[in-house]
Amino acid sequence: MKNFRFNQWFVVLALAASLASCSEDSENGDSGPATLETGLFGTIEGASGALSSVTVEVNGVSAMTDSSGEYVIQTGSGPAVVSFKADGYLPTVRRVTIADGSPTAAHVTLQPRATATLVDADSGGMVSGARSASVMIEPGALSGPGGTSVTGMVDVYLTPVDPSDSDEVQALTGSFEGQSAAGTSLLESFGMVDVTIMQGDDELQVAPGETLEIRIPAPAGAVPSELPAMMPLWSLDEDSGQWVEEGIATLDEATNTYVGEISHMSAWNADKEAEATCITGLAVDSNGDPIAGAEIDAKGLDYFGSSTGSTGADGRFYIPVRKNSEVSVAVSHDNEGGQIRNVTSGGEDTTVPPTAGDPRCTDVGTFTIQRGVVLLADGTVVTCDNARAAGVFSGTCAEGFGDIFLCWNPQGSCTVGTTGIVYENGARVDTNIGGNSQFISSSGEVCGTSMLDLGSTEDEIVVNFTNQDNETYTLVTGTSSDITIRCPNDETFTLTAEEQQVLEACTDAAGDGGSVCEVDIGPIDGTCVSDADCVSLPGLELACCDIGIGTMSCLPRSVCDSL
Repeated sequence: MKNFRFNQWFVVLALAASLASCSEDSENGDSGPATLETGLFGTIEGASGALSSVTVEVNGVSAMTDSSGEYVIQTGSGPAVVSFKADGYLPTVRRVTIADGSPTAAHVTLQPRATATLVDADSGGMVSGARSASVMIEPGALSGPGGTSVTGMVDVYLTPVDPSDSDEVQALTGSFEGQSAAGTSLLESFGMVDVTIMQGDDELQVAPGETLEIRIPAPAGAVPSELPAMMPLWSLDEDSGQWVEEGIATLDEATNTYVGEISHMSAWNADKEAEATCITGLAVDSNGDPIAGAEIDAKGLDYFGSSTGSTGADGRFYIPVRKNSEVSVAVSHDNEGGQIRNVTSGGEDTTVPPTAGDPRCTDVGTFTIQRGVVLLADGTVVTCDNARAAGVFSGTCAEGFGDIFLCWNPQGSCTVGTTGIVYENGARVDTNIGGNSQFISSSGEVCGTSMLDLGSTEDEIVVNFTNQDNETYTLVTGTSSDITIRCPNDETFTLTAEEQQVLEACTDAAGDGGSVCEVDIGPIDGTCVSDADCVSLPGLELACCDIGIGTMSCLPRSVCDSL
């Protein structure tokens, strides 16, 4: 059997299921997988949900994520660098401190790598990517394994990363620490790009004595006249998880890009050194006991930079941030909830990374972590029980949409077959090959129907839902993290990323009963590459097809042909 998380156009079903089946209990989120004492665990996701077959490596030990995107690695305690690699995605690294005797969390969202562009290595050429990113390859400038010369066609992957985009800023590494001749410093990014060139299975390098000219796009919305004219150029050292200063990039105001020369392939960053200070805080459970191994993400609100880390055995963390700045700090553990707080850093100069116990670090207080509970930045506490009682759609134009799922009320584990999904309590979804579904309660009542809009655009997935009162609601998902519902009165209701985070916490508290199913019909979790990845059953031929926004899924061939 395989586990899978629904494709993006099924996300709302999982959220609604969590409202109906959230546990009444509010257990402490102070433990990881039961079999793990000292080591690392987490969930890896892409734009469409959980990613399987991601290679996770730390301290020379590696593991692959399962079909739910989850991994567990038993390893020694102490500071470590974790790498995450998957076909079709940018490699990323995270610096963590693995607690002794307590599981340490490291959850990562990988960013897709840009589509390859073919270039003849003998004649060279310019490769242009998104947002005016580019790389110029001169004839004979590439070398293969062992320094061999490269001839013929090569695949050039040029992927820009926007540090002003909250979904992209941690694509390559969660830490903006730089190493230069002057020592370690905190960085403020003004643009990043990953340059990877392949020939077959071989990853190529810049030939000795040669360089490539690259252009790194400035952050979206940045005004050229307000940007620094020159910027240090840094490459990502995947072994240390830090950026290494290797040159200078110059601003081209006409294209709003930083231009520089690189001598090897890697991720590159146009950064300036920021005045660094540090913040500290404490992660505890509901009993006030410290949580070791909690995951910390600190993102600048008024600067382009971020830092990551973990709590020590005493539950305390120390994170470098920019001086006198606004920072969003998220503390979480075991995918079971968390707390988000916006804080203001102090003005004391501190080292990078900071020293544990440094009294100059600004104390941002205590973060209380509970399973299925999210404490928002404005102080609002949301639990599964409250979410269910209030109803996420209650009082909105989409209240009739929510009625479908309150009636449906799936609970317990679920299994996917050729005709739909069946839950442990008898609730089910019956789906035909045309993409039409019925949501049926445990008593056999038809609570509503849905129909996939096969005419939706490349950047959107559209599903129409009809409730028992014959009211039709249109669910729209696109390239952003928001989910929009168009109501019968032409008003719209939007689930923001923060609101989805609350519902995801409730889903986890329910044991993933609403979002994870057993299935034996192939990887319909958005990970298929070709038809060979899809297992067909008697009377039902499955094919791998693009359902939009970069999602490849195993669906009935007739549906693929319609798309």
